[in-house]
Amino acid sequence: MKPASPSPEGEETSGINAATVDPAIFNRATYLERLMDDEELARTIIKSYLEDLPGQIKQLQDYVIALDLPQIRRQAHLIKGGAANLSADALYKHSAALELAGKDGDPARMAVLMAELEHHFEALARVLRQEIARPEQTGSHTK
Repeated sequence: MKPASPSPEGEETSGINAATVDPAIFNRATYLERLMDDEELARTIIKSYLEDLPGQIKQLQDYVIALDLPQIRRQAHLIKGGAANLSADALYKHSAALELAGKDGDPARMAVLMAELEHHFEALARVLRQEIARPEQTGSHTK
């Protein structure tokens, strides 16, 4: 299944739900299971992730442009860890590939991987924004 296509700025991304989201983009079931089905905690983490990750990706992009290999590896590793925690497999795989490319030092490969990573983040961000907008399910854990 293809990820949802980008929506114009300010347009609501309706129609995204757990049944239509490619689990490689975001595996909601695995993510909630990891959090013992605590939807309030899940939303809190997603909101924090959406606030933090664009800056992390920008920093990685700067390191790729500067060909700062140690920082590329470190920053890609940080993004990979966050993606793993969020059950975002496509972003995880691309950040892992970029981390490895940082060891090889191939600028052309890093540029391609960086573009792909940004694409996967945008797809993930659309899904996560929809996720935090969805009504809480009954029976979810709250504090």
